[in-house]
Formats: sequence, structure tokens, C-alpha cells
Amino acid sequence: MQLQQYIKELLYQHECVTVPNFGAFLARTINVLIQSETGVFTPPSKEVSFNHLLKSNDGILAQYMAQKENVSYEQALRKIEKEVIVWKQRLNTQHLTFAGIGEMRLNPQKKINFSPFGSINLTLGKVIAEFKSTLGSRCLWRNCFFTRLRFSYL
Repeated sequence: MQLQQYIKELLYQHECVTVPNFGAFLARTINVLIQSETGVFTPPSKEVSFNHLLKSNDGILAQYMAQKENVSYEQALRKIEKEVIVWKQRLNTQHLTFAGIGEMRLNPQKKINFSPFGSINLTLGKVIAEFKSTLGSRCLWRNCFFTRLRFSYL
């Protein structure tokens, strides 16, 4: 099942993606950082965290899955419920890896510890649009972008 991929995709669009009866992934946006003296900028990104207390279904994940898989909302919800059962069983003996998001494991108190894999970069299109709006008036876009700036993430 592609539930983990759906969570990752939704984190680009939403600040919170709740997995019913499991917990919520929270994405905090970090704005672009431009160092005018060095010409280096860090693109906008999102830091991801996990809250095991937010378990109520907000419908976002199930609706997204229903659209992606062309199934009913109720069928999507049942698929999520089944996957959550598997995740909870797996967490008892090993860690869970969410590709591009982070890793979960149970601590000695049987609480979920989440370790993000760093921040999620936003799309280059959004970076360019934000960059243009920030520096566009100070320099010719083409010259500024290609010759005077270095990207800190390259």
C-alpha cells in the first residue's frame, strides 16, 4: 500500500496529516533564508514532527487515498485502518521507516519516538517564485539567479 507515500505528498500541501487511530504528522514551514552579503540562500522547507495524541480522523488522508485509488471514502478508511494495525504490530518488534519523512520506534515506555530525516524541500518552482518576489526588484532576475547566487543545498 502507498499510504506512506500519500502522507508525504500531503505534507507538501498541509501542515497536519492525521493517520486515524495512530497519530499526526505535523509540518512546520521554514521560510527561504537569503544571506545578501554572501549571495547564498537556503530554500524554503518543512520540518516534520509526529504527535501520537492527535488520532481523530480529519478526513484528509482518507479522502486523498480515495481519489488516488479511485475507491470510496469508506474503502480508503478501511485500508488505512488495516495498515495502522500492521504498523502497530511492527512497532512492537522493529522500527517503521517513512521514506523521505522519518523513522519511528517505541521507547521503553512503549511511546512512539519519531526521528525526522531532516527537512523536506519545497518544489523548485515555489523557491523561484519566492526568490523573484524577494530579490526581483534589486537585480535583473536572469543575471542575479545564475551569476551572483549560490544555492546552499547544492
